[in-house]
Amino acid sequence: MGQLKRSESYLRGLLGNAARKNVEQMALGLGEKVRSMQYFVGQSLWAKEPVIVVHQRLVGETLGEEHGVALIDESSAVKQSCLSVGVAAQYCGSVGKIANGQVGVYLGYASRKGYSLVDGQLFMPDGWFEDGHAERRVACGMPEDLVYKTKPEIGLELLQKAEKRGGLPFKWVAADELYGDSPAFRDGIAKLGKWYFTEIKNTALV
Repeated sequence: MGQLKRSESYLRGLLGNAARKNVEQMALGLGEKVRSMQYFVGQSLWAKEPVIVVHQRLVGETLGEEHGVALIDESSAVKQSCLSVGVAAQYCGSVGKIANGQVGVYLGYASRKGYSLVDGQLFMPDGWFEDGHAERRVACGMPEDLVYKTKPEIGLELLQKAEKRGGLPFKWVAADELYGDSPAFRDGIAKLGKWYFTEIKNTALV
Protein backbone atom coordinates (compact mmCIF):
# COMPACT_ATOMS: atom_id res chain seq x y z
CA MET A 1 0.00 0.00 0.00
CA GLY A 2 2.87 2.37 0.83
CA GLN A 3 4.43 1.77 -2.58
CA LEU A 4 1.07 2.45 -4.25
CA LYS A 5 0.70 5.77 -2.40
CA ARG A 6 4.23 6.78 -3.39
CA SER A 7 3.45 5.90 -7.02
CA GLU A 8 0.29 8.01 -6.86
CA SER A 9 2.15 10.95 -5.34
CA TYR A 10 4.84 10.78 -7.99
CA LEU A 11 2.28 10.39 -10.77
CA ARG A 12 0.43 13.49 -9.58
CA GLY A 13 3.75 15.32 -9.51
CA LEU A 14 4.57 14.18 -13.03
CA LEU A 15 1.29 15.47 -14.39
CA GLY A 16 1.60 18.76 -12.49
CA ASN A 17 -0.02 21.94 -13.76
CA ALA A 18 2.08 22.37 -16.90
CA ALA A 19 0.00 23.06 -20.01
CA ARG A 20 2.16 20.72 -22.10
CA LYS A 21 2.71 17.28 -20.61
CA ASN A 22 6.07 16.46 -22.23
CA VAL A 23 9.08 15.03 -20.40
CA GLU A 24 10.97 18.32 -20.33
CA GLN A 25 8.10 20.28 -18.76
CA MET A 26 7.40 17.54 -16.21
CA ALA A 27 11.07 17.33 -15.22
CA LEU A 28 11.40 21.09 -14.80
CA GLY A 29 8.18 21.18 -12.78
CA LEU A 30 9.55 18.57 -10.38
CA GLY A 31 13.03 20.09 -10.23
CA GLU A 32 14.49 16.95 -11.85
CA LYS A 33 17.15 16.64 -14.54
CA VAL A 34 15.56 16.41 -17.98
CA ARG A 35 17.91 13.67 -19.21
CA SER A 36 17.27 11.56 -16.10
CA MET A 37 13.52 11.87 -16.62
CA GLN A 38 13.89 10.90 -20.29
CA TYR A 39 15.79 7.79 -19.26
CA PHE A 40 13.17 6.92 -16.62
CA VAL A 41 10.26 7.21 -19.07
CA GLY A 42 11.93 5.71 -22.13
CA GLN A 43 14.47 3.13 -21.01
CA SER A 44 14.36 2.21 -17.33
CA LEU A 45 12.55 -0.90 -16.12
CA TRP A 46 9.53 -0.03 -13.98
CA ALA A 47 6.31 -1.79 -13.08
CA LYS A 48 3.36 -0.80 -15.24
CA GLU A 49 0.57 -2.22 -13.08
CA PRO A 50 0.83 0.20 -10.09
CA VAL A 51 0.69 3.16 -12.49
CA ILE A 52 -2.36 1.76 -14.32
CA VAL A 53 -4.12 1.10 -10.99
CA VAL A 54 -3.60 4.71 -9.88
CA HIS A 55 -4.46 6.17 -13.28
CA GLN A 56 -7.73 4.24 -13.61
CA ARG A 57 -8.74 5.15 -10.06
CA LEU A 58 -8.05 8.85 -10.69
CA VAL A 59 -10.04 8.71 -13.94
CA GLY A 60 -12.84 6.98 -12.05
CA GLU A 61 -12.83 9.64 -9.35
CA THR A 62 -12.88 12.57 -11.77
CA LEU A 63 -14.78 11.26 -14.81
CA GLY A 64 -16.49 8.14 -13.52
CA GLU A 65 -20.20 7.50 -13.86
CA GLU A 66 -22.22 4.36 -13.27
CA HIS A 67 -23.19 4.22 -16.94
CA GLY A 68 -19.75 5.13 -18.24
CA VAL A 69 -18.57 3.62 -21.52
CA ALA A 70 -15.43 1.53 -22.01
CA LEU A 71 -14.08 1.85 -25.55
CA ILE A 72 -11.98 -0.82 -27.24
CA ASP A 73 -10.10 0.09 -30.41
CA GLU A 74 -6.70 -0.17 -32.00
CA SER A 75 -4.18 2.36 -33.20
CA SER A 76 -1.12 1.95 -35.39
CA ALA A 77 2.25 3.53 -36.07
CA VAL A 78 4.10 3.02 -39.35
CA LYS A 79 7.69 1.84 -38.84
CA GLN A 80 10.27 1.63 -41.61
CA SER A 81 12.65 -0.42 -39.46
CA CYS A 82 12.09 -4.12 -38.76
CA LEU A 83 13.95 -3.91 -35.44
CA SER A 84 11.11 -2.56 -33.28
CA VAL A 85 9.13 -5.14 -31.31
CA GLY A 86 5.87 -6.25 -32.93
CA VAL A 87 6.61 -4.69 -36.31
CA ALA A 88 5.14 -6.53 -39.29
CA ALA A 89 3.29 -5.94 -42.54
CA GLN A 90 -0.25 -5.46 -41.22
CA TYR A 91 -3.24 -3.18 -41.60
CA CYS A 92 -2.42 0.26 -40.19
CA GLY A 93 -5.44 2.48 -39.69
CA SER A 94 -3.24 5.58 -39.56
CA VAL A 95 -2.55 5.20 -43.30
CA GLY A 96 -5.60 3.11 -44.23
CA LYS A 97 -3.71 0.21 -45.80
CA ILE A 98 -1.31 -2.68 -45.21
CA ALA A 99 2.01 -1.22 -44.10
CA ASN A 100 5.06 -2.10 -42.04
CA GLY A 101 4.20 -1.00 -38.53
CA GLN A 102 3.17 -1.62 -34.93
CA VAL A 103 -0.43 -1.97 -33.77
CA GLY A 104 -1.71 -1.59 -30.23
CA VAL A 105 -5.11 -2.40 -28.71
CA TYR A 106 -6.34 0.34 -26.38
CA LEU A 107 -8.92 0.81 -23.67
CA GLY A 108 -10.57 4.22 -23.47
CA TYR A 109 -13.16 5.59 -21.07
CA ALA A 110 -15.92 8.12 -21.72
CA SER A 111 -18.73 9.64 -19.69
CA ARG A 112 -20.69 12.88 -19.66
CA LYS A 113 -17.80 14.35 -17.65
CA GLY A 114 -15.03 13.67 -20.19
CA TYR A 115 -12.85 10.95 -21.65
CA SER A 116 -9.38 9.43 -21.32
CA LEU A 117 -7.19 6.54 -22.43
CA VAL A 118 -6.78 4.16 -19.52
CA ASP A 119 -4.80 1.12 -20.73
CA GLY A 120 -3.30 -0.52 -23.79
CA GLN A 121 -1.26 -3.45 -25.04
CA LEU A 122 0.93 -4.03 -28.08
CA PHE A 123 -0.45 -6.56 -30.56
CA MET A 124 2.13 -9.19 -31.49
CA PRO A 125 1.54 -10.70 -34.98
CA ASP A 126 1.63 -14.48 -35.07
CA GLY A 127 4.76 -14.47 -37.25
CA TRP A 128 6.75 -13.21 -34.28
CA PHE A 129 6.16 -16.52 -32.51
CA GLU A 130 7.69 -18.65 -35.27
CA ASP A 131 11.02 -20.43 -34.65
CA GLY A 132 12.74 -18.31 -37.29
CA HIS A 133 12.16 -15.18 -35.19
CA ALA A 134 13.80 -16.49 -32.00
CA GLU A 135 16.83 -14.19 -32.22
CA ARG A 136 14.61 -11.24 -33.02
CA ARG A 137 12.47 -11.91 -29.93
CA VAL A 138 15.55 -11.99 -27.70
CA ALA A 139 16.98 -8.81 -29.25
CA CYS A 140 13.71 -6.95 -28.59
CA GLY A 141 13.39 -8.21 -25.02
CA MET A 142 10.13 -10.04 -25.71
CA PRO A 143 8.98 -12.00 -22.60
CA GLU A 144 9.56 -15.74 -22.99
CA ASP A 145 6.10 -16.62 -21.65
CA LEU A 146 4.24 -14.33 -24.06
CA VAL A 147 1.81 -16.21 -26.32
CA TYR A 148 -0.09 -15.14 -29.41
CA LYS A 149 -3.44 -13.46 -28.77
CA THR A 150 -5.92 -12.00 -31.20
CA LYS A 151 -6.95 -8.35 -30.91
CA PRO A 152 -10.40 -9.29 -29.50
CA GLU A 153 -8.67 -11.49 -26.90
CA ILE A 154 -6.42 -8.59 -25.90
CA GLY A 155 -9.38 -6.20 -25.80
CA LEU A 156 -11.36 -8.52 -23.54
CA GLU A 157 -8.38 -8.93 -21.20
CA LEU A 158 -8.06 -5.14 -20.88
CA LEU A 159 -11.73 -4.98 -19.88
CA GLN A 160 -11.44 -7.87 -17.44
CA LYS A 161 -8.42 -6.32 -15.74
CA ALA A 162 -10.13 -2.93 -15.46
CA GLU A 163 -13.19 -4.57 -13.90
CA LYS A 164 -11.02 -6.53 -11.46
CA ARG A 165 -9.11 -3.40 -10.37
CA GLY A 166 -12.44 -1.83 -9.49
CA GLY A 167 -11.50 1.82 -9.89
CA LEU A 168 -13.30 2.48 -13.16
CA PRO A 169 -17.13 2.37 -13.17
CA PHE A 170 -18.68 1.47 -16.52
CA LYS A 171 -21.79 -0.25 -17.79
CA TRP A 172 -21.29 -0.14 -21.55
CA VAL A 173 -18.60 -1.38 -23.93
CA ALA A 174 -18.32 0.00 -27.47
CA ALA A 175 -16.18 -1.42 -30.28
CA ASP A 176 -16.08 -1.76 -34.06
CA GLU A 177 -16.75 -4.89 -36.11
CA LEU A 178 -13.26 -6.32 -35.67
CA TYR A 179 -14.24 -6.97 -32.05
CA GLY A 180 -18.02 -7.21 -32.49
CA ASP A 181 -17.62 -10.10 -34.93
CA SER A 182 -15.99 -12.18 -32.19
CA PRO A 183 -18.62 -14.16 -30.24
CA ALA A 184 -16.04 -14.82 -27.52
CA PHE A 185 -15.48 -11.07 -27.11
CA ARG A 186 -19.20 -10.35 -26.83
CA ASP A 187 -19.83 -13.29 -24.50
CA GLY A 188 -16.90 -12.20 -22.33
CA ILE A 189 -18.44 -8.76 -21.90
CA ALA A 190 -21.78 -10.31 -20.97
CA LYS A 191 -20.06 -12.44 -18.31
CA LEU A 192 -18.77 -9.23 -16.75
CA GLY A 193 -22.37 -8.08 -16.39
CA LYS A 194 -21.89 -5.29 -18.94
CA TRP A 195 -23.84 -4.26 -22.02
CA TYR A 196 -22.13 -3.92 -25.38
CA PHE A 197 -22.71 -1.81 -28.47
CA THR A 198 -20.58 -3.15 -31.31
CA GLU A 199 -20.59 -3.17 -35.06
CA ILE A 200 -20.97 -6.49 -36.87
CA LYS A 201 -20.59 -7.42 -40.53
CA ASN A 202 -23.73 -6.98 -42.62
CA THR A 203 -23.45 -10.67 -43.54
CA ALA A 204 -23.75 -11.83 -39.90
CA LEU A 205 -26.76 -14.06 -39.15
CA VAL A 206 -28.86 -13.04 -36.16
